[in-house]
Amino acid sequence: MRFLALLLTFFSFSFVGFGQKYSFVTYSTEEGLPQSQVNAIVQDNEGYLWIGTIGGLTRFNGEDFVPYTSREGLLNNRITCLEYFDNTLWVGHDGGISSIKGSTIKSYGFTGEDKSRPVEQIVKFKDRLVICSNSGGLFELKSEKLINIDLQKLTERNEVQLTSKKVRGGHVSGGKLYLAMKEGMVVTEDLKRFEMLTGFGDHSFSGVTGDANEIIATTFDSLLIRKDLNTNKITLDNPDGLSSIRGCYIASNKTLWLHGNQGVVAIKPDGKRYVYNSENGLPVDRIQCVYEDMNGNVWIGSEGKGVFRFPGMRFQYFDQNSGFLSDLITCGFELVNGDAYYGTFDQGILFQPKGKPMEKVDASGSSLTIWAAEKDIDGKHWFGTQNALVSIDAAGNAKVHYKHEYPGLPGTKIVCFEQIDDNSMYIGGNDGVSIYQNGQFTKVGKRPDEYLGTVRDMEVLDGVLYCVSNLGAFELRNGDFHPISASMGRVYYSVVADASGTIWMGSESGLFRYKNGKFSQLRLLQDDPRANIVNFMKYRDNKLYVGTNNGLLVVSETRGGEGYKVKRYGPDDGIPDVETNLNSGFFGSDDKTFYFGTSNGLVKFRENFTGVGAKKPLIHLKSILLNYAPFNYSLYSEEILPSGIPKKMVLPFNKNNLVFDFDGVALVNHKELKYQFKLVGLNDEWSPLSSVASITYTNLPAGDYKLMVRAVDLEGRQSEALAIPFVIEEAFYKTWWFIALCLLTAAGIVLLIFRLRLRRIRQVNENEMFAYKARLLALEQKSLNASMNRHFIFNSLNSIQYFINTRDRLSANKYLTNFAKLIRKNLDSASVEDNRITLEEEVSRIELYLSLESMRFKDRFEYEITTNDLDLELYTIPAMILQPFIENSIIHGILPNEDIKGLIEINIERNGNLLEILIKDNGIGVNQSMSMKAMDTGDHRSQGMEITSKRIELMQKFSDDAMELIGPEELIGDDGSINGTYVLLKLRSDSLED
Repeated sequence: MRFLALLLTFFSFSFVGFGQKYSFVTYSTEEGLPQSQVNAIVQDNEGYLWIGTIGGLTRFNGEDFVPYTSREGLLNNRITCLEYFDNTLWVGHDGGISSIKGSTIKSYGFTGEDKSRPVEQIVKFKDRLVICSNSGGLFELKSEKLINIDLQKLTERNEVQLTSKKVRGGHVSGGKLYLAMKEGMVVTEDLKRFEMLTGFGDHSFSGVTGDANEIIATTFDSLLIRKDLNTNKITLDNPDGLSSIRGCYIASNKTLWLHGNQGVVAIKPDGKRYVYNSENGLPVDRIQCVYEDMNGNVWIGSEGKGVFRFPGMRFQYFDQNSGFLSDLITCGFELVNGDAYYGTFDQGILFQPKGKPMEKVDASGSSLTIWAAEKDIDGKHWFGTQNALVSIDAAGNAKVHYKHEYPGLPGTKIVCFEQIDDNSMYIGGNDGVSIYQNGQFTKVGKRPDEYLGTVRDMEVLDGVLYCVSNLGAFELRNGDFHPISASMGRVYYSVVADASGTIWMGSESGLFRYKNGKFSQLRLLQDDPRANIVNFMKYRDNKLYVGTNNGLLVVSETRGGEGYKVKRYGPDDGIPDVETNLNSGFFGSDDKTFYFGTSNGLVKFRENFTGVGAKKPLIHLKSILLNYAPFNYSLYSEEILPSGIPKKMVLPFNKNNLVFDFDGVALVNHKELKYQFKLVGLNDEWSPLSSVASITYTNLPAGDYKLMVRAVDLEGRQSEALAIPFVIEEAFYKTWWFIALCLLTAAGIVLLIFRLRLRRIRQVNENEMFAYKARLLALEQKSLNASMNRHFIFNSLNSIQYFINTRDRLSANKYLTNFAKLIRKNLDSASVEDNRITLEEEVSRIELYLSLESMRFKDRFEYEITTNDLDLELYTIPAMILQPFIENSIIHGILPNEDIKGLIEINIERNGNLLEILIKDNGIGVNQSMSMKAMDTGDHRSQGMEITSKRIELMQKFSDDAMELIGPEELIGDDGSINGTYVLLKLRSDSLED
């Protein structure tokens, strides 16, 4: 809601022939009040002002009205009274009461014939809630019901005669409840026995109040009755100004406020009385209630004009409606005899003789626009006008001094004066500065007229003249003006010196200080641009009075001289207009008042009078949005504080968009409130001042936070910081347990994949091994077949037949025996596990084979087997691995060479961890043998060597055994001749041991 517009009206008070006025700040339906008839006002402990009207209840923070009606839970919209105690707002209605505590609203209605009775007051008496009703009598809230206390029966029993039920008010003092009734004042100590107070008479009482020392009662026939509780003395009074008193209220400063249909009367503790009515500034005479807030501000509820705040008596003002001839006062002064002169913007010079009507001064020929006034120089009063200088002698005769008649004047437009002594002064104008001395006007300085510009104000300090103009600031030294370089380029309106020797200069862009050659700016009201347009300055009693476009500022040094305190006065303090007139400030003759002009009249400031109560503002949480939506605080906080703030919210990681909305409370100058925020845990610095009372945080990372917020008013007063702690939890996927779980899962998956892969590899390997073994088995079968090929068997049988036919029975038996042994060994080798046999068995089988072939080929070759003393039983080798190489040496190496007797040498030895088996022959060599094989057209194809090579290759693939076959290679002699062939088989010995 927009800040409330000010409805300024004035109170007239007879003084020296014209009226002086007070300002009342008015709030009505245009500003948001639900209805203009205000029956009750009260303030809660959070600083909010509650206002009851016949159209509903509203809560006021100084700017916004928040309505409460029957839709929110009130009994009805007709509010008759308000009370606040025990953190609960009690609301009186026509027909019952309501209570508001936090966000809980309850209503309690009268029943039966009392259903529409109005409630006049709600009183807490000895922990009992008592309701006073005008025409309904007295009620008590018990067990959520309003129970009528039958005053007629009780008073009859106690010899008190009451014919009506009209209770207009109640007040508790000294353990007693005092009731203002139609028949008189009644008192009770227990709500059982009632007594009529004597000495109060049988008047129709309208209200009752008091303190620990006295009871104060008012009547509809305008009586004020006071009883001293210490002496029991009763005094009666009939205050002027009110023909009927409708109620009374005693403020914290002991001022008694009476109200009625003719306005209000304030009676000070010293007995002084002040009447405020429509003739003197009160917007309307019909007043319903008066209330003082915790800062000392007085609020007045009216019948039909809303609610008014009385800024106090510190400011009064005068305008044409109060007898002034102009609202636009530009300068002036008061004389010790009570007379006063005023310069105006539109009516020339005005003279106010003490006790007589104001009159215009006849200064024919001079402009009606007056810029400056100076009293009693050389026995005359002086005024600077738009076109001339005017002097007024002691007889009141005016003389006009024109530039063309007095060349020594500083121009046609005279703007300022500065007194030197009783008979001389400096005069500033649009052509510089002149001095008036000994009745003569003389220009000052050697510069051209236009050098200084239009001089607006002057000040003398330690014999040096300082002046300011539309061009800058200058000082007069050695008979001429010199610019203060740091000041140039600004438009200045005023200059003054303080007791410390500091020169103050007011400009349209701020207030500046000049001392010891240093020039600096004092920033006013947080750099508010209106407050930094300085229209006038005056200095007295260590205070600088500064008129600005945002009210009057009083600047004073802080203790210790380390800084300055700035107090601002504006419309909320009783000034009719924030914009002050140029050079319009002047002190009164009694040194207790200060005057200045505004567009709405002349303002009188009495600093020693009580004014507006302004303390530091308050700040409250209005709401929190979570991910931009309202939510139930209790879902994320275990405890909700009485103020409505969650003690500590714990939010999930995906609820990290927060909007905090706050409400600043300042019943005076609320529109000037600013706000600062600090989110501890993210940023430890306060944010810049902002006029927005909300802040948004998006995508907050996980962490522990505390949001701090404070309100700051125009004068820099800060509220207590409001703290809202909350936690945003870490996302589950960032927590250690989730990361550990993920790592374990990943490790498990990798392990599973590894195992599956390993199983697959093993399966493939097994399949390959099966395939290799199958091939090896086939090869071994072929090897067996090769070892027992049909040619060998056929030839062996032929050899046996030959020995038999030649009757070489011994050779036949020997051959047949060895042949049988060989066949058996071959068959045994084919059936052993893993097809492995000991080296001894293999050597034995080779010896049988060689012996058979030697007998068959009739000693064509010899053979030698050398074991080098190896224990052949310790080594195993693949069965039938050597025979193919030996057969190849016999068939293809030795037999083709008939020129020499062949020799086959088999050498078995241990070389490190290798078992080496070397087979050598002295045959024709590999190359010649291969050539002969190529030309051989027979049907026999020896496959033993090929099968054995493949067996070795397969065994290397699926076995850990290390085998290496070298050869067959030719043996080359020293002369390059072919000496035979060799084959070398290397086996790792540790894999061969049993």
